[in-house]
Amino acid sequence: MITFIELPIIEPIFQYKTFRGTKLFWDFANDIPPIELIVGPDSPLWEKRVELEIETFEIWRKFNNKLPLRNLKTTTSKRRFTVEINIGELFDTDRDWETVHVLIPLRYPFQMPQIGDPTHDREFLRMFRVWTDGRPFCMPRVINLWWNKLKGRAGIAHYLHVFIAFVTIAGRKTKRIKTDFALDI
Repeated sequence: MITFIELPIIEPIFQYKTFRGTKLFWDFANDIPPIELIVGPDSPLWEKRVELEIETFEIWRKFNNKLPLRNLKTTTSKRRFTVEINIGELFDTDRDWETVHVLIPLRYPFQMPQIGDPTHDREFLRMFRVWTDGRPFCMPRVINLWWNKLKGRAGIAHYLHVFIAFVTIAGRKTKRIKTDFALDI
């Protein structure tokens, strides 16, 4: 015979964290979780960092599924990733998804990665220059301060967040239509 034990009903009480009297919340589309493991490509823990990078990217995509980015993957090189970019959505063309490289510098995660390998992604870089009227992909001081404030806990998803914001602001598309993936920094 089975005896059932009556358990009390649990009624959780949700309390918002506050800062100086203001409710805090996580904006899932724009706030990317930081990566707590701070190691570079020369570290023996790099494989774990790579897993966390991909996991963080997928969390970001899950809550912001209109991004023209998908499938962040590693390559045979420790300092190279690939990501698929919807070129048609990003640059307002009739093209579809293309794979673009993300290069990791030696000082990563304290130095930002770079999108587009000149030896493999020439067409993407050409389209990028045309789209932004030749403006270089430079980081304004506020972005560098934001990156440095994360103290090595920023990753590829954070960088791609900034890249999309730059393309949205510096590109020609913002002059004609409002994009679905315009981001706040």
